[in-house]
Amino acid sequence: MRQTSRVFLLLVLGVLFISQIPSISARRENSHPFFKKTKFDPIPHHVKLESELDAGETLYASKYVDDHKTAKKLSCVEIGAPFTNCKKLESIDYSLDATTDPFSFSGFITVNETDNSNLFYWFFEAQNGNKDAPVVLFLQGGPGASSLFGLFSENGPYAMLPNLTMVPRNPSWNTNYSMIYIDNPVGTGFSFTEGALNSNEDEIASNLFSCLQQFFKLYPEYADNEFYVAGESYGSRYISALAYYTIQQNYAGVNLKGIAIGDGFADLRSMVTQYANLCFYTGLCDMVQTGIFEMYQAKIIAAIDQEQWLIANDLFTDLVNGPPDLFTNYTGSSNYYDIRTSSEPSYGGDFETFVNSTQIRQLLHVGNHYFQDNDDVYNALREDIPKSSTPLYPPILSSGMKVMLYNGNMDFIVHPTLTEYFITTIPWSGIPFLYESPRIIWRLPSDPSSVAGYVKQYQNFIQVTVRDAGHMVPFNQPERALDMITRFIENLPFPS
Repeated sequence: MRQTSRVFLLLVLGVLFISQIPSISARRENSHPFFKKTKFDPIPHHVKLESELDAGETLYASKYVDDHKTAKKLSCVEIGAPFTNCKKLESIDYSLDATTDPFSFSGFITVNETDNSNLFYWFFEAQNGNKDAPVVLFLQGGPGASSLFGLFSENGPYAMLPNLTMVPRNPSWNTNYSMIYIDNPVGTGFSFTEGALNSNEDEIASNLFSCLQQFFKLYPEYADNEFYVAGESYGSRYISALAYYTIQQNYAGVNLKGIAIGDGFADLRSMVTQYANLCFYTGLCDMVQTGIFEMYQAKIIAAIDQEQWLIANDLFTDLVNGPPDLFTNYTGSSNYYDIRTSSEPSYGGDFETFVNSTQIRQLLHVGNHYFQDNDDVYNALREDIPKSSTPLYPPILSSGMKVMLYNGNMDFIVHPTLTEYFITTIPWSGIPFLYESPRIIWRLPSDPSSVAGYVKQYQNFIQVTVRDAGHMVPFNQPERALDMITRFIENLPFPS
């Protein structure tokens, strides 16, 4: 009798599985970059920005890689307080360490002359005036999401108001650290190419490394500073690939000391196994729906094992990376970045419209290149999404490079349990010791009555869960995120 009931249940699940697959045509018509945020506050009707006029010459900073004074003169950004007027550069003979005043710089760095591939960067010196401060590169995910999202919505020196006015952000990672934001890979944001878009992490890592080598020649005062790469989401793939590539190149002018990855999508095969349980134990799915989630998971794993990358990616999109997708059909929620709400919040003022205005394009030295927000980069990397970054972690960890993986406990698409399970698959000798290490209950000194999160550490590997945060930890918990990155960079213990 039990066997008959089980067979009947499986038949029911099979019928439901087929009937509840979201429309493939609808999915493709509504495809969007993975982990890309574009929901902003409405722009007031009275706010009008001119975007059609000539924005001047484009700055290709690579032309001045052997002339850093001219590079600084041409790339300095007159963005206003708290950054210094560019006219002061001449009085200090373009030596950035001759003053404690912070400057901002931006432009394009050419990473492939044959294809005219150029990465856009925006650099902010530490606001506290410390020219020896560590330099942090922040990379967004997507693929195809601009790092200017991190700048304006998460941890940069400015936030964007609905009327498209920049205001100082407090807290900001830029207070004590120099920050670089790069639109990566080419085709994202302001970055562009006249050739083919990148289709794998090797190409992306090579371009990023070339960009950084040139950057530290353009601003040689920072070449010996400690350098860190942070980011989130699909940016995990970029960060681990860049770290591995940097080690392979024997660092070669890039003083990389550590990587910090937030809610990182690193290995679909291991991570996808956790969605059914996560949906059930958060009360978002019932038992039948959980069973259908498990069937999807099995199909995704089978496709990955057979290296059917496009099929695996499309199945994943049907499961949870739409909408339309199964997650939305079952939960009524389109927000898998924070299970506390069923729709995404606004991420501030519309910085895309702001940076595309003629005045700002001229300030940023991008000339008549416009900020791009489309699916091109995502489509070029569709086969890359289901592939794994796991093999990169053992050599990174064995090199002694610091690694921190952090998650918001309210995220669904990369919940802490996904990262926890992914870590178990890393073939590094320190993994068993990481799991045997005590789990610290982390509290901020400024708010000792609240639990900020949980921390485990073994040697150079740190795992952090941030309480009351979703997928974008610095957006949801800016004070906790700043405390976390500060302790990681400065090798400070997490207080309990």
